[in-house]
Amino acid sequence: MLNGYVDIKTAGPLTPFIGGGFGLAILSIEAKSGTEAIAGVGFKVRPDLTLDAAYKFFTKVGAPVDPFIFPIDDVDYTTHNFTLGVRFDF
Repeated sequence: MLNGYVDIKTAGPLTPFIGGGFGLAILSIEAKSGTEAIAGVGFKVRPDLTLDAAYKFFTKVGAPVDPFIFPIDDVDYTTHNFTLGVRFDF
């Protein structure tokens, strides 16, 4: 996945951000395109250190499935992820 982020500048130590991504997602043995939408907030601890919390929604349409488990060709695959991160500015 290749992701891009944009910080929304504020006067305080909290900085909301949004982002998105596009790339290859590999499920089983087949790769197909996937996309994700990202939103979160960062808290500046020091001028060069930010802690962040984010929500990511990932989707991949037409994911292959094991024919012995599900007798269909493909399914839509989505995930909802919450992450915590550390960003270093240099």
